[in-house]
Amino acid sequence: MQENLSAKCWIGIDVAKPWVDVEILVDEQRKEAFRVDRTVEALTQLAQKLLPYCPQGVVLEATGGLEVLVVATLSAAGLNVMRMNPKRVRDFARAQALIAVVRKLLIALNEMMRSNTPWRAAPTPIPA
Repeated sequence: MQENLSAKCWIGIDVAKPWVDVEILVDEQRKEAFRVDRTVEALTQLAQKLLPYCPQGVVLEATGGLEVLVVATLSAAGLNVMRMNPKRVRDFARAQALIAVVRKLLIALNEMMRSNTPWRAAPTPIPA
């Protein structure tokens, strides 16, 4: 499946009661997305479909026990499954967005400094 063996492949799984949603990322690009039933048979087939990608890891959030069958089935097939704390995942996502904003600000400041453009902080009105 994976044409470039040096490519980084990650699998993301969102677990729901009746099914799991699967996203395959190769070099941070979405390669494939699909849904499968959360049954032993369907998850065994999923594992066989994922193995040729040689993923570095399969990541999913802990979902109050619904993930146990998924983790057990994919791990038994030899996949490196990582169950993540949902709060930490959300915190990381928020931090990434903040980092992106800070990076844009730093880039703008660097451009101003390089071009010797004078800049002034605009006074912030104080609400009454």
